[in-house]
Amino acid sequence: MGIVATGDGEFRVDSELIEGGVAVFSIKGDLDLVTAEQLREPLVAAVETDSNASVVIDLSDCSFIDSQGIAVLLQAYRTIAGDGDGDPADGDGDPGDGDGNSPRLILAAEHHPVIRTLELVGIDRWIPIVPDRAEALRRLNVAGSAPA
Repeated sequence: MGIVATGDGEFRVDSELIEGGVAVFSIKGDLDLVTAEQLREPLVAAVETDSNASVVIDLSDCSFIDSQGIAVLLQAYRTIAGDGDGDPADGDGDPGDGDGNSPRLILAAEHHPVIRTLELVGIDRWIPIVPDRAEALRRLNVAGSAPA
């Protein structure tokens, strides 16, 4: 599958399915009340279509995230983790790799205000945050993602 883009103007979501069946969603602009649905629809479709989906959400070009954007990330986590009622705080879901993180959903973010917001609300307790897309793919063991 090639890159599929949604959105226009200052916000954009590019999605692609790469080697190993990893869905990568690249966000550009502010992920907020106005734009969150443009990520939610393709993201939820990807994780509901394949119960074994691995997903990278690349927030490297995301300049801002609010509660609606965070809600989309949590919805993806809950769907991937098969979390029952979907409350990550109650511990009823699969904690993933044993340290509270889902091994099949990784956020790539280098923009400090976005990372700070995610850490303040505790997203990093469930979803790993790495500096870039290459590191996210390496953690998912996607062939060809790390230098030889």
